[in-house]
Amino acid sequence: MRTLESASMEWLARIGVEVPRTIRVTDAEGLSAVRAAIPAPWVLKPDTAESGKGLRGQVFVCRDEEALAAAFTDVHTVSDSGAVVAEYVEGSECYASIGLDTGHGGAVLRVSRSGGVGFDASTAVTVPISMTRGLTGYEIGTALRDAGVEPALTRPLSRAVQAIWQAFTVSEATLIEVNPFRWNGERLVAVGVAVEFEDYSGWLATRYRPRGLSPATRPRTAREEAVANADAAFPDRPSVKFFELDGDVAALVVGGGAGLVVLDRLVDLGLRPSCYVDGSPGAPQSKLVELIAAGLSTPDVRGGIVGAVVMSLMDTRELAESLVAALDRTSYDATEKPLVVRIAGPNEEESRKLLGDRAPAVTFVGREASLDDACGMLAGALDARTPRAEGAS
Repeated sequence: MRTLESASMEWLARIGVEVPRTIRVTDAEGLSAVRAAIPAPWVLKPDTAESGKGLRGQVFVCRDEEALAAAFTDVHTVSDSGAVVAEYVEGSECYASIGLDTGHGGAVLRVSRSGGVGFDASTAVTVPISMTRGLTGYEIGTALRDAGVEPALTRPLSRAVQAIWQAFTVSEATLIEVNPFRWNGERLVAVGVAVEFEDYSGWLATRYRPRGLSPATRPRTAREEAVANADAAFPDRPSVKFFELDGDVAALVVGGGAGLVVLDRLVDLGLRPSCYVDGSPGAPQSKLVELIAAGLSTPDVRGGIVGAVVMSLMDTRELAESLVAALDRTSYDATEKPLVVRIAGPNEEESRKLLGDRAPAVTFVGREASLDDACGMLAGALDARTPRAEGAS
């Protein structure tokens, strides 16, 4: 059971963690309340229950009213669940979460001196929590030092983690993730949050949970369930995530930051993404195949883009082989549904040859083209396939 980010933010404030001034907006008229209550600049993102990283849409920093209105329009294109508009908090970013982890057989604390969109939680310092002893101040302090957190930040971040731990136990949460905290030397502010709970809990635990647990949260689709199951099958390996959207163009670019940039670019080009994905470097092929197959089989899909930033930690052939397997499984016809593949990094030419031999209908580009270029190529290919109105020149 998950909560909308707006409800999670309100809840964090109630348990003693500072959050930015925030207003939930459901229509364009609501932006006037934002302008009256919060000075520019603003941060706007979809009010979803999926992740504190803004995974089901975009995160916009808006410097003026025109940018704020445009960002709200873009968010509405991807999601109709409303938007969260918050004050923009300057500062360095860090990460903290407490969650149940099957690999450790219980709850774990994760902290890092970095964070933000695209942050991989598997790189954070991880501390298993004894459910009999709990999480001690000494353990928190040691974790923060091991993470390289600056001394001035140690005390406020330790207090925030202690508050999160108390809320985690009392409310029977399965995850409380702040990604990121922003620290400006004086204020430590939680600017992105994800909160999840057990579906079945006692009445006392539910009393301490956020008000209005996400009525807008829909059940997982069959494709989301399949990817989640594939991910859970190997909990000790880097993870993948899949979120289905109401569009018709598969956005299959792994790496949280790159994936969000591609979502923005596709929307700018007038396209409607049908999914968002995230994959950590080193995710096994079983997870990647399920991830790509899910995107290629979204309802009414008419094209897609597959790829990543220039790779350094992963052999490009793993992604290329996973794509070939997913194409075979889904019987995706790239001659009818344009598919642009941008893969750059180790063994790039071998990947180019593999796809040329096994999937000749896809359009492959390597480091000679950027992800932005690849998005433009996809838009052009889709436009070329759109029937012109009779008499159009």
